[in-house]
Amino acid sequence: MKNMGKGRLFFWIIITASFLFTLYRNTAWVNSLVLWSDCLSKSPAKIRTHHLMGIAFMEKGMIDEAEAEFMTAISKINEQEMPYRKADFLYFRIGQIYIRRGLYEKAEAAFKTALTYNSINPVVRNHLGMLYLQKELPDKAENELRIALIQEPGYAYTHNNFAIIDMGKGLFDKAIEGFKGALLYAPDDPFIHNNLGVAYREKGLLNEAEKEFLKALSIKEDYQDAIDNLNMLKMSKGLKE
Repeated sequence: MKNMGKGRLFFWIIITASFLFTLYRNTAWVNSLVLWSDCLSKSPAKIRTHHLMGIAFMEKGMIDEAEAEFMTAISKINEQEMPYRKADFLYFRIGQIYIRRGLYEKAEAAFKTALTYNSINPVVRNHLGMLYLQKELPDKAENELRIALIQEPGYAYTHNNFAIIDMGKGLFDKAIEGFKGALLYAPDDPFIHNNLGVAYREKGLLNEAEKEFLKALSIKEDYQDAIDNLNMLKMSKGLKE
């Protein structure tokens, strides 16, 4: 990718984080596992039950178990006369697992399959765009993100990911505005606050960066990227003082 400069390292770190970051839920994953395990024992043939059981495993970080449930659900799609309405998200989840394992070609294929079931899915488009960025295909990445933004203008993560692209190009002012725009739709998202902090830091606005890292940690106190960024920032400020 052109014009990456010294920002290339943190750029790829932040892209990777965008894939691995898990949305938080107030409900404990244990409750989800208990619930869907019970449903699965009563209705083992239902695609939806395997799908949601897989999601519960993903929330716990049990990727192998999640994949097994998703693949079982996929194997049952053709067995039923009525189409499964969430098939796009089922393949999307499989794509997420492939990304975690670094299997980018398989992830791309899974996302594209998801779009054959529902082409108007900004979540899948957004992730496919970031996958293209990971593969250093910026034109394809921006095209998918544009489609995602058309499909859902208020989807915070598309605004966030456009800002990531701008930051990778060294356009820090534009990136800052992009992250701020994303926060209009998701004001309590620690991931976006952390990204805004990184953009401020690269711009040399250390006090503003510190506020954003602290904001991210006030929302999710164990968010390791924000912890690391805050510690690095304090070290940097200490050296300058």
